[in-house]
Amino acid sequence: MDKDAELSAIFNRVSERHQLIKEIEAKKYRFMSENTFLEVHCIDFIEKNADPNVTRLAKALRVTRSAISKTTKNCSKTALLKGIGNPATGRRFISD
Repeated sequence: MDKDAELSAIFNRVSERHQLIKEIEAKKYRFMSENTFLEVHCIDFIEKNADPNVTRLAKALRVTRSAISKTTKNCSKTALLKGIGNPATGRRFISD
């Protein structure tokens, strides 16, 4: 493959990706525009795992427990998540 064909292929790939990004922005996905990536990943993790807690979330997402606490608190304020107390242990766990 000569240089012109190689550059043309690279340009086409970049152009396709740029077009996809423009289409996504044009649709203005409300959920992604109003929430951070960490919030979205937290909600996804909570959905997929039974009995999630802050420590497990922090380990899975490779962030501090403080970051998870703040994120889940923000999600609770917007009613995306809710914390439920566990009477057996006295600890809260997160539910969507």
